[in-house]
Amino acid sequence: MTSKGELVLHIGYPKTATTSLQIGLFSRCSDLNYLGKFLPSHRFDGDALHDLMWAAQMSNFSDWRHMRELHGSALMEAVRREPNKVSVLSSENFLHSWSQSPDVVAKRLHEVAPGARILITVREQVSFLRSWYRWHGGYGQYLFLNKYIDEACEFPLAADEWLHYQFAAPDRNVIGILDYHAIMEVFEDLFGADRVHVLCYETLIKNPPDYFQSIADTVGLPVSTVNEALENVHENSEKNPYSDRESGEPLTGNFSSNGIARIRAKFAASNTRLEAKRKLGLAEAGYAMDANMT
Repeated sequence: MTSKGELVLHIGYPKTATTSLQIGLFSRCSDLNYLGKFLPSHRFDGDALHDLMWAAQMSNFSDWRHMRELHGSALMEAVRREPNKVSVLSSENFLHSWSQSPDVVAKRLHEVAPGARILITVREQVSFLRSWYRWHGGYGQYLFLNKYIDEACEFPLAADEWLHYQFAAPDRNVIGILDYHAIMEVFEDLFGADRVHVLCYETLIKNPPDYFQSIADTVGLPVSTVNEALENVHENSEKNPYSDRESGEPLTGNFSSNGIARIRAKFAASNTRLEAKRKLGLAEAGYAMDANMT
């Protein structure tokens, strides 16, 4: 259980109900000291903290060093202003294809908040990539395009065409941040395994009471408060999409059986290692597992 005066860094993933937590719970709960990301502005609590967090996600080495020297204490100062509350800072952009590498972001967060707790929600990789394609990928958003000079490319991309580009440059695209076991190890090495809390998006979908209890324990709230805030809240729902998105309506395409098999093969070993360590019920939730490792 998280104690008053502690900081919880909720760092995504995208497409795992992060916006629902930000809007439905964190920003509306008076028992929390919520430091942002605030929506729709995408800002954090005060200019110094906002600049520091965006630099942690996006900046090159020299710009981050300058921002850390200028505003490096802003995060913990914001926590100390409310010593009788749990502080929460949330952004899915900490684990994002347009951000710095996850190990770089983790190190930067540790530099400015070494005692923080880390909250991460994962999602089965095929489901994650399908959702990302539908909302962003088909229109080329957040896509690093590595192609031959004479290779035709027209938007919106078909699902398998988009997946081809993911595998063509995995370190530059969203598929490169879905090795969950490797990324958990980065945060565990820095913050301590007991301070890294991992949830499954599938638990929210299939067993909301368990998910709400885990959130409540992590941010130090009564489960009734979490339940009241989040029950039936579905921000960015694919069943009820926005009609005015700049990228257009969510696409309806799906990956071929070969594409799905390729995704599952890429992440089976990582999922198996994560399950061995965390006992999250990944196999039951449909994650690919490596039969040779179980």
